[in-house]
Amino acid sequence: MPGMRWTGNIPAETIINPTIISPMGLIKKLKRRLRTEINFLFFREYRFKRHVRRHLKKYYSPDAPKRAVRQGLVISMADGRCHHGGLCDRLRTYTATYRYCMAHNLPYAIYFRVPFRLEDYLEPNAYDWRVNDDEVSFNSEETNVLYTDTSGDSGERELRFREKVYRKFLSDKRYCQHHFYSSFSDFGDEFGPTFRQLFRPNKRLQEHIDNEMDKLGGENYVSVATRFLELLGDFREPKAKRRLSDDERKKLTDACISRIEDIHRRYPNHKILVTSDSQRFVEEASRLPYVHTIEGQISHVDTVDSEDHTKTFLDFFMISKAEKVFQIQIGPMYGGFFSKSAAMAGDRPFERIN
Repeated sequence: MPGMRWTGNIPAETIINPTIISPMGLIKKLKRRLRTEINFLFFREYRFKRHVRRHLKKYYSPDAPKRAVRQGLVISMADGRCHHGGLCDRLRTYTATYRYCMAHNLPYAIYFRVPFRLEDYLEPNAYDWRVNDDEVSFNSEETNVLYTDTSGDSGERELRFREKVYRKFLSDKRYCQHHFYSSFSDFGDEFGPTFRQLFRPNKRLQEHIDNEMDKLGGENYVSVATRFLELLGDFREPKAKRRLSDDERKKLTDACISRIEDIHRRYPNHKILVTSDSQRFVEEASRLPYVHTIEGQISHVDTVDSEDHTKTFLDFFMISKAEKVFQIQIGPMYGGFFSKSAAMAGDRPFERIN
């Protein structure tokens, strides 16, 4: 088992020698660049506005009560009226929006109500981002609404575009509140310090964290995270993904267990905290005597089929306290940023194992 590698088939067209670009490849690259520029110039902002018109404006009307008690308040909305993303998508969005508001002297709040109240797990640390229901205005005459998505691009061109959209949206003085529905996420180096400024576990969650730390005997542990989505057939992603055959599942599971064994050889005196979105894999990994797993229901924050998301937050904070954070990503596995976000929140070193 040690040294096992993922041997799934890779389409030949995905293997590209970066030192050789054919004339046809150059033409394709130029066409992609041209489409990107046209999108930024003419369609991207229009698409944001279209989403507001089609999906969000119906919730705002001139007949709704006027409730704006804090002038210029910017509110990050998670009320179930559009796709909000997973927990880390939301947290990274909040930290980025908060930094923007602080840089431009704007009050900021988080209205996180679906599928639970954020205050059920987190409380303000150095900045109070809470807002009461009766402070949130859905009156279209006093509230401006913005929706932004993610293009999967975090380059300079994309960041300049977002800055332009923010400035235009937040500088509209006709409105007292600005509601920000967003699924884009900023992943700059400032995430960790900003997260710690905004959030800390509430009393109930902290008790769970203390209990897990006692089980691990302090901070002498490393963490290993895996994201399978629906590959192993036991996790429901909001958008359906690929499922592997039984043989493929075993091959991938064995390959991941092999990586955990490799890590144990690097840290023979440490416990290994294993977190995953697959209960099947958690049970398989827990057979190793040096592995610690956290009990509880595995769930996705952007689904409403779970009433308790304690394990999601507990996984996050326990990863953030590990001596080092690893993420295994083999073959078709999903990368994501959950474990990396947790590592940054705790200022811990992070390594992705491919």
